[in-house]
Amino acid sequence: MRKAFPEYLAEQGVISPDKLRAALERLHASAEPIGSIAFSHGLLSCQDIDCILDEQRVSRLPFGQIAAQRGLLTEAQIETL
Repeated sequence: MRKAFPEYLAEQGVISPDKLRAALERLHASAEPIGSIAFSHGLLSCQDIDCILDEQRVSRLPFGQIAAQRGLLTEAQIETL
C-alpha cells in the first residue's frame, strides 16, 4: 500500500513525527469543508464545487468520492485534504 505524502516526509526526516502528528491533529480538528480546502489550494474551481454539491444533494455520496469519479481530484489529493 502506498504511503501518504506526509508520512513519507516524516520517514525522510523532512518533518519530525511530533510536528507531523500536531499538523494532522490541527487539520482533522478543522471543520473546513474539503471543497473549500481544495479551492484554496487551486485544485477545484467554484464551478467544480457547485457541480459536485449539486450531485451530492441527489446521490448523498461523499464530496471526495464524487470529485474522484469526475476526475477532478485524485485519491491521494483527497487523502491529503
